[in-house]
Amino acid sequence: MSTSSSERPVVYVDESANSGQNLLDPHQPVFTVAGVHLPADLAASIVDEVRGQLPSNLREPKYTSLAGSSRGRKSLMNAFSRLPKGSVQTYLVHKRFMVMTKMVDVIVEPMAHRDGYNLYEGKESLALADLLHLGGPVLGDADAYDRMLHAFVDWVRQKATTDELYAAVAALKSSVRDRRFAEWVEVLEYCRPVADETAAEVASEGHRDELDPAIPSLYCLATTFGQTLGKFRLVYDASKVVDRNTTRLHTVHLFPDPARPGEFMNPLMGAIEFADSKDHPQLQVADWAAGATRQWAQQMAAGTSSRVSWSRLHGPGSSAAYGRHPSRAEGHDGGEGVAEPRCMAHLAALAPSRNRGASHKPVIAHPESHTNSTCHAALSRPLSRARPGSCHVASDLHRDYEPSPLFWT
Repeated sequence: MSTSSSERPVVYVDESANSGQNLLDPHQPVFTVAGVHLPADLAASIVDEVRGQLPSNLREPKYTSLAGSSRGRKSLMNAFSRLPKGSVQTYLVHKRFMVMTKMVDVIVEPMAHRDGYNLYEGKESLALADLLHLGGPVLGDADAYDRMLHAFVDWVRQKATTDELYAAVAALKSSVRDRRFAEWVEVLEYCRPVADETAAEVASEGHRDELDPAIPSLYCLATTFGQTLGKFRLVYDASKVVDRNTTRLHTVHLFPDPARPGEFMNPLMGAIEFADSKDHPQLQVADWAAGATRQWAQQMAAGTSSRVSWSRLHGPGSSAAYGRHPSRAEGHDGGEGVAEPRCMAHLAALAPSRNRGASHKPVIAHPESHTNSTCHAALSRPLSRARPGSCHVASDLHRDYEPSPLFWT
């Protein structure tokens, strides 16, 4: 017997630090989205208790105002201590890392796709993005790497030309001191023809939300809740970007999943509605959860996590990112006067061991340990063709922890 929509469980969702496609805002390096599944009476009791500890002239107890005082932080701690286990989950995006994964996704992956090579199934896309993200500012000039990221963001937003983007790529490559790593940067140069084609598509169609982290993050969060709740109603605090993409979210199950050949994307289990946080105490709790997670992760990214010892979060901070990337057989000409980098023939080395000979060692090992690696969001499709994008959980914030959704206990 099917359950009517009104009888389904309800998850309330809010976000923190969404700067849209401006992913390189230095003041907002992390994006978070939080979901709350709480009975209305318990949520109201928690919110009322917090209100009772605050000045009467404070309208709505938002996280930013609460976290700014010792009394507010104490009230947040008390509120979090009352949350049942598993009732709150958050999803994180490390924006700077997302830029690199999106660069791999948009520019490099189509070249592999043309050769019939699936870079999602073996997680090579995630591995390449992680390799470039970690090695770029260390093995090359940090400023040159930063300029390349900014050039890519500006290129997607039609504020920079393809020539300007590839001038930044070339500047990074020329600054790299390690020959082997320079070959990985050449992968980006080799895919210049794809960028030329994609630029025309951007100009003709426009991709307003291509770099916005809200849509894939919401999908990953919702599929996590769906594993335990089944079908549910999803009530989101007012969001223009989510509103624009509601149809895409509700039809995601019609797209094939490139990471699981022959299968379709997991459906979004929540029917999306919008509401004002003033009318739903669960949305206020979601605001606190998203804000606390964002502050905690931001401190982790800055290397000052000890300053947020008041946080009751446990578990790692994961970075959501779109993943994709490249491979070609040796001897192909990359066009545009760029010879194929030798490393293009060895991208399979980034895949799990089932795709490698026994004598090969993984270039980087940690992507295989990530959880939720099958959380593929068909929500921010590659610019170059109508195939779904992919959202992987990956982390460069803390290598010591097992990446997983965050829970309060």
